[in-house]
Amino acid sequence: MSQMFQLYRLQQIDSQLDEAQERVLDIDRLLGDDTALNLAKTNAISAESILKDAINAQRRAEQNVGTQSIKIEQTGATLYSGKVRNPKELQDLENETAALKRYLEVLEERQLEAMFAEEDARKINQERSIELALVTAKSAREHKDLEEEKASLQRDISRLENERKATTNSIPDGDLTIYEQLRVQRRGIAVALVKDNFCAACGTTLSAALLYEARSPNKLTRCDTCRRFLYAG
Repeated sequence: MSQMFQLYRLQQIDSQLDEAQERVLDIDRLLGDDTALNLAKTNAISAESILKDAINAQRRAEQNVGTQSIKIEQTGATLYSGKVRNPKELQDLENETAALKRYLEVLEERQLEAMFAEEDARKINQERSIELALVTAKSAREHKDLEEEKASLQRDISRLENERKATTNSIPDGDLTIYEQLRVQRRGIAVALVKDNFCAACGTTLSAALLYEARSPNKLTRCDTCRRFLYAG
């Protein structure tokens, strides 16, 4: 098996490793991103708090109407009890009763508004609760799928690392050092395929002599432009 093929095989393994390891990092980022779930929780908590305030406001409005009604009954009872005979006092009681009734209308209007507000708050709270349940279920499914994918990738990485070790054992240290340097310098690609007389990595047209060398199983040939190893297959 030619030395160039071993380097090309190593490049294939490293490219697969790079892709798998990058995907694992991406999965870890996704697993740690609970933005959607946290937003749904915040919305649900806010809606529940608003509903509690609306319920309390409606109860206060109801109590105010009840208290006002009692005041009207008490004033009316005094007015019609026959105990008050002074015309001015009677007139004052009538005026007070009229004022109490007018304010009762205001309180009843506020009570009606509070009832509508509570209904709206209940509707929104229900919607937010349903939304939270859906987002929670979706997040759980996505996390499960990501964890399974990560486990599969980790198995692939372990296998590829073993293959890499076996492949590097058959490559001379000097060639391996150059390969590793090129990997760092050339964004992970140290070995380029020859395609239609071009270096597939940088696009340089290869000379006839370089093409001949690249096709030789006994030589390690490098692109004149990007300096990557050339593999003609």
